[in-house]
Amino acid sequence: MDIEILPEEKYINLSDLSLIAAVRYFGVRENAVDRNNPSKICFVFEKTGSVNELIRKFYAQELAVEPQVYFLHLKSVKNRIYSQEE
Repeated sequence: MDIEILPEEKYINLSDLSLIAAVRYFGVRENAVDRNNPSKICFVFEKTGSVNELIRKFYAQELAVEPQVYFLHLKSVKNRIYSQEE
């Protein structure tokens, strides 16, 4: 998916690894990975009410996760960052 054509009003870029892992933990998959800035890779998610609510709950420290499963999602995010494939 070409990052250049994604409308900002429909998509949100996230670069916080712990937040990305939490969003993925709850079953939301990214639409793309933006590698245009090598020093700050962003995961692109569709803006939905559920994604916005997950982000709100994350920063309010209202999410509960199973630690080992969360850690697997965190490792998966890191693997996606360091892989050369999209």
